[in-house]
Amino acid sequence: MAIPVGRHKLIPDQLFAIRYPDGYRAFALEVDRGTEPLRSSAARKSLQRSVGQYREALQQKMHHKHYGLKSNLAVFWVFTSFKRRSQFDKLLDGRDKQFMSQNIATQVPNYDGLRWSLNSIVSA
Repeated sequence: MAIPVGRHKLIPDQLFAIRYPDGYRAFALEVDRGTEPLRSSAARKSLQRSVGQYREALQQKMHHKHYGLKSNLAVFWVFTSFKRRSQFDKLLDGRDKQFMSQNIATQVPNYDGLRWSLNSIVSA
């Protein structure tokens, strides 16, 4: 699933599409568990770097070629912390309509359980 973007690879946590009456809409899902810094001047992965990679991938329409998609791609970030989501939204500065973020209202017991739930929804 990795899209080469510059010297790094962009790997969504999940990729899925929803069929609508007028076609499909593809989504890349990013689940934030608070393990990455918001910004980092080092080579370490950060939310800011992920946003930059997605911007470049979307501008160059890399998702069409790499995944063979004909539909547009929206990136959906899910946060378990309102503070992290607020900080993330400030990174976007209201410019990116292709990025969406949401908080999970209840705590998810563990990441594996969340992955299982998402996979069961996507394959349905």
